[in-house]
Amino acid sequence: MLLVGRTQRQQQLLFDAMETACVVRNGAPHASTSRSSACIGEVARDRRLGRFRWAVAGLLAVLAPAAFGLAFAPTESEWATWTPYCQARYTVSGAGVDSQFATRVDPVTVKSWESRLGPDVWYALHHYCAGLVLADRAKLTPEGKEREDLFRRVVEEDGFTLARLPETNPMHAEIAAHMALAFQQLGEANQALQYLDVAISGCPKCAVGYHAKATYYRTSGQLQEARRVLQEGDEATGGKSAELHYLLGLVLFDLKDFGGAQEEARQAYALGYPLPGLRNALAKAGHPLN
Repeated sequence: MLLVGRTQRQQQLLFDAMETACVVRNGAPHASTSRSSACIGEVARDRRLGRFRWAVAGLLAVLAPAAFGLAFAPTESEWATWTPYCQARYTVSGAGVDSQFATRVDPVTVKSWESRLGPDVWYALHHYCAGLVLADRAKLTPEGKEREDLFRRVVEEDGFTLARLPETNPMHAEIAAHMALAFQQLGEANQALQYLDVAISGCPKCAVGYHAKATYYRTSGQLQEARRVLQEGDEATGGKSAELHYLLGLVLFDLKDFGGAQEEARQAYALGYPLPGLRNALAKAGHPLN
């Protein structure tokens, strides 16, 4: 059930949103400030019956109706760098089936990806895939309304897919983490941390939630918190994540713990981490890896 792992405060925030959606659905023009006893009763019933996952899907249907019919097209360069499962899913989506990309992926490959990912992931995957590209566009856009609108679209597309996935599916953690970092870019810290916690609680042995939360803290200048999260993640993943070791090395480097950074760098590279940035930074600081 989607409620597993959420704090009481997180659950209440989302139940409040469900009440708001109910009021909108029933015709109130100012849903953010209007509630009816009927809607409160409806949410209470959903709470008792454990229908939270589908209620969130209903919320998205009301508050972001455009997301249900994906209106998105990648550029040629975006298509070329899209992950293969996104290419496959897009070609059979409503947005892609009649596009210039419709025949770019062999139907056998499309079916293979559908089978590998499973129906829960496949159904709404193209919305998350659009969110990945939109986030990249937003990062290249100067500060202002256009950039903000792009990140809000990322939240909508990620949220559409997220609401249709079991929380224990590893892809749920990946999407929640991506959505959280979009909230961070929008300056909405509480929402960002909420979805980072969702990513970790839903898949506590997946590195992605810890990595995203530590990235949030590091970019916010909270290095001790970043180190704590990464150490928790390293323990939870059995020390097998090259990405967590590498990021922990960067955080320790920032903290001027060069010995610790060297050790984390060695472990990251031993596990196959490909980028030389930490190695180069240590060498430049006079602490080369031997």
